[in-house]
Amino acid sequence: MGVRETRLVSVGTLFSARFKDVLKGGLYRAPGFKQDVQDYLGATWQAQLGPKSQALKDYEAHLAKLGASSPALLLAHVYTQHLAMASGGQIVKRWARKIFALPDDIGTAAFDFPGESNNTLRSAFKKQFDEWGAAQPQEVQDQLLSEHLAAFGHNNGIIAAFPLPASAIIAGAIRVTPRPVLLLLVGLLGWCLAFFIPWLQTKLQDLAGIPMHMRY
Repeated sequence: MGVRETRLVSVGTLFSARFKDVLKGGLYRAPGFKQDVQDYLGATWQAQLGPKSQALKDYEAHLAKLGASSPALLLAHVYTQHLAMASGGQIVKRWARKIFALPDDIGTAAFDFPGESNNTLRSAFKKQFDEWGAAQPQEVQDQLLSEHLAAFGHNNGIIAAFPLPASAIIAGAIRVTPRPVLLLLVGLLGWCLAFFIPWLQTKLQDLAGIPMHMRY
């Protein structure tokens, strides 16, 4: 193990004690995600899962490597993955419940923070993270920033690898688009077609009157 790795392991030992009270049950998202998948797919949801994508395997391997060699850098992934659910994720939760008319307490457990409010957990973690990060050497700060960006890259890769047929994407876009906006878009499409079709017919008629060798 090199000097850099030794330093990061030492840093990891220090932050584990500092964040012990912040990284507690209410912040963990796995139980909520499990509950949501079970609500949507039923008790046999595990049997319905396909093989892991290569993007997911790569992310798991990356996190395992950090946990073994540079555990302090896992904080960047905790910050990115968990705090997103406590901030912008709450907007997604309200949007999803409204658009899909979900029953009470069904389908959005991943966005719930039992025991304490999401704002309390988010503020406590952010405060500790900012104070701890400011006291770290520039090398560690740079590594944390790199891991923060890497988390987005891995997330995007996982989403891109998720098998979604085009029909599902179109149906989803139609469903989540507000009705007034959808009607406006349909009206604009009809207006464009009303001009385009006659224009196309005229062009085809003109083309039909031109000898084949003169068309190109």
